[in-house]
Amino acid sequence: VIDNVDTIISIFKEEAEAYQNRGRRVIYFGHPLVDRFATRMPKNEARRRLSLPASASPVISLFPGSRKQEVQRHLPILLETAALLAADYPNALFLLSCVTPRYTQDCQRALAAPALAKRLSNRVRLIEGQSDFLLQSADLALLSSGTITLEAALTQTPMVVIYRFSRLTEWIARKILHIDIDHVSLPNILMKQAVVPECLQKEAAPEFIADTARGFLNSPETMRRYEERLGKIREHLGSPPVTARIARELSAIL
Repeated sequence: VIDNVDTIISIFKEEAEAYQNRGRRVIYFGHPLVDRFATRMPKNEARRRLSLPASASPVISLFPGSRKQEVQRHLPILLETAALLAADYPNALFLLSCVTPRYTQDCQRALAAPALAKRLSNRVRLIEGQSDFLLQSADLALLSSGTITLEAALTQTPMVVIYRFSRLTEWIARKILHIDIDHVSLPNILMKQAVVPECLQKEAAPEFIADTARGFLNSPETMRRYEERLGKIREHLGSPPVTARIARELSAIL
């Protein structure tokens, strides 16, 4: 690709440096998501916009993924995790993200399963879109690895990242491509360290995820420390206005 373009627009600093080292002209001002989350909405305001009851505590947002295969793999895991946590926190409220109406029926069927319906007992709200409100209203987010992890970092929402690859994907990555899958979330990849906890493959199990979540929910100090860590990721992604500066640069070129 780089041999067939005049200018490259990069959204990650390391990516920009790699292209510059190859002698290409690169435009880099940061990640466009920085503009969307330029200011943090107060948690109470986000909850008001979602009409959440004041008695809900903690509020835990669930993000099973944006692709159908991810939702199919992760939704049962996250709902079982929610059931485990509901038993520990009587006033907990869970916000289940549905990124597209195409998945609404799948989510509704999963919630209606007799075993889960009884244990969760109207403790889960299914919400289409509005990921920014779901994150900013949450005390903790349990989410599938993807761009949503950057959104959580930019809102400084403590998170537990989960992901299950298919066995074939994992085998190809390890045995053929020799890829180390120690970190899959963008915050950890960008910072080159375990900034946020990840529950991958066998560890992406309800009991393990729930234990990790309790480590946050039972310790305000842990929550505060992770919010500070996530603030450093925000600094790493640039400062607004990113999109406007890119547009101005492109206008000058064209």
